[in-house]
Amino acid sequence: MADDDEEYDYDYGSDAEYDYGSDADDNEVTNDEAIEIENMFYEGEDLKNENRFKAAELFEKVIELESLKGDEIKWRFKALHELVILYYKLNKLNIMIDKYQLMLTYVSL
Repeated sequence: MADDDEEYDYDYGSDAEYDYGSDADDNEVTNDEAIEIENMFYEGEDLKNENRFKAAELFEKVIELESLKGDEIKWRFKALHELVILYYKLNKLNIMIDKYQLMLTYVSL
């Protein structure tokens, strides 16, 4: 056991040595973006029977946001799949074909 009379000196250093940057690091920002994309996809899925146009907007936004992130295609592919079906139901066949062709570019043979 330590004596109560014993003192310990600790050098706190200068404030210049400490990084006062934001609490959120790059990984947290990336995770927040991924969560936003996933939530947007599921919101579009919930709306696809009630408001097909709004659902299509959300799926388009999923594609746009995930495209900005890079090579990740999970939600982009799912959103394209949903858009192909939605545009078919909306009788927008030219747009449906464009989305289908784009979706096929993500299929690895």
